[in-house]
Amino acid sequence: MAEPVLAIADLNVRYGQSHILQGVNLEVGTEPLSLIGRNGMGKTTLCNAITGLVASTGSVKLAGVELVGRKPHEIARAGVGYVPQGRRVFASLSVEEHLRMVAKRGSDGWTIKRIYELFPSLAARKKHGATQLSGGEQQMLAIARALLLRPHLLVMDEPSEGLAPIVVENLIETLRNVAKEGVGLLLVEQNLGVATSVSGRIAIMVTGLIAVETTSAELLADEASQRRFLGVSSARTEAVPASS
Repeated sequence: MAEPVLAIADLNVRYGQSHILQGVNLEVGTEPLSLIGRNGMGKTTLCNAITGLVASTGSVKLAGVELVGRKPHEIARAGVGYVPQGRRVFASLSVEEHLRMVAKRGSDGWTIKRIYELFPSLAARKKHGATQLSGGEQQMLAIARALLLRPHLLVMDEPSEGLAPIVVENLIETLRNVAKEGVGLLLVEQNLGVATSVSGRIAIMVTGLIAVETTSAELLADEASQRRFLGVSSARTEAVPASS
């Protein structure tokens, strides 16, 4: 049986006396997985642990290869692309310079040409500085930068944050297309509509643990769980059913 793209087992992170991640177990296969939860539950810490930005104990395996203990650049080279919360583009670089900085040689996989085909608005503004882009275009640039690493796994932290509804719709379609390319996708979101539109599988994090694993359809039909774990209900959430 093939190894999952991402297998997390008994993962722990401590900041001083605070035990932030408390034995997290989670798997991502060929289908996208959305991780949701309220603020302060440890979702970003999990992203940082996967990508080596914080020290952790336990196990994080990418297609069977252990990542815990490796440095962030080694994890990126192993095949983990990260789109952090807040995009973190460089004000001094143009769109084209951002892409050339990380693009790998060769015509296989993701290339700058393919990025411009996926994001025509970036192609139209390739000479513009990153801070001249709209919030949606900056998010496209952050995703493009991660894809050019030709990752096996893409970890995204709150990609819809601060985006207009029409831009969010385009983001959902983009993430679906990326998943169809065979890239493993771990989507960390507070927006229930985005999470359930992109992924058929949902994990809910509560105080550093995975409290529930369910399906998008089941969660959308369960308003009691939405209120309990997220403080929202489907009456306030619009979702486009995730592709099966």
